[in-house]
Amino acid sequence: GDGDYGKLGRGGSDGCKVPKKIDPLLKCQIVKIVCGSQFSMALGRNGDLYTWGKGDYHRLGHSSEDHVRWPQRVVGLNGQKVLEISCGSLFCVCVTDDHQVYAWGDNDEGQCGNGKTNAVPTPQLIDSLQGKRINRIACGSAHAIAWSTLEQSASTKQPDTIPPEYPLLQDTPIENLRNRLILLHSFSEIFSSSLRMFSLEATSQGHKVTHSLRHTLVMSHKETAFKKVVQATMIRDRQHGPSSSSTGCSVVRHEAARTGAGQYSLRRVPC
Repeated sequence: GDGDYGKLGRGGSDGCKVPKKIDPLLKCQIVKIVCGSQFSMALGRNGDLYTWGKGDYHRLGHSSEDHVRWPQRVVGLNGQKVLEISCGSLFCVCVTDDHQVYAWGDNDEGQCGNGKTNAVPTPQLIDSLQGKRINRIACGSAHAIAWSTLEQSASTKQPDTIPPEYPLLQDTPIENLRNRLILLHSFSEIFSSSLRMFSLEATSQGHKVTHSLRHTLVMSHKETAFKKVVQATMIRDRQHGPSSSSTGCSVVRHEAARTGAGQYSLRRVPC
């Protein structure tokens, strides 16, 4: 592609018509790359973040507006392990392993979340998101959204009794099961947010780590989102227009038919 401002990360401004490796990143074990307006970000497996390309509006996070023609580590995040990155047109946002959110770059629409409209030259912590356990972020051209997954609490969503479908647990004290459930949820959240940091290569035993844990992890945030979608589409205690049901390979449609005296009933009609 076009190489002006060094956005191809090869040290010059020449364009390139075929894909070529970016040599400085070969040993960084890059797990994710995102691109904004004439610049790019790359996240390493160890949590280091690299940016390069056009530098005005401080979009690269290097404290200056100079263009950077080679991938350069964002030193403003030293000591932080970045797990998630996203960028808009002229600004960037990242999430660290302790659920802190940092933003930098153009801020004329308040997209860096600091309550101001001045450009942010280096990664700046978004104070209003502290304590929210942010795990995911996404950016539009000049706005950002953050996804919070609150930690499982000992006082909420805990069973009062042992369900009868778990006979092997009936003799286990309910308090012990509650503590195990809290630990399971906490581990699942930590592992899920760090998933891309784990190697997917087969181990010496011939299986993958993620495959071994897939029956143990509890994706509670996915379950909650699914329930909300289902509940939003449910209609309770009312019949609204024609409905369809599928049985095997046949489809039956029901319509409301007036039976007289203002009463209605459902009748089957062929589809």
